[in-house]
Amino acid sequence: MRTHEWSLTSPALAEQLIEAVSHVRVRDLDTLRRHFPGLGPEEIADHLVTGAVRGTEVVGAGV
Repeated sequence: MRTHEWSLTSPALAEQLIEAVSHVRVRDLDTLRRHFPGLGPEEIADHLVTGAVRGTEVVGAGV
């Protein structure tokens, strides 16, 4: 059985990305400071990046 081949120009992939982006939460700095009390901007960024990396690893492991 042949699987569907995706490319970066695939309209279906673009539609999926647009759909996914609409669910991404964007938090302002005040909200981030409430979620990460006592941390500076660099430390908050480190936490956010670490969380994104872990989420990507989980998705990659499931593929």
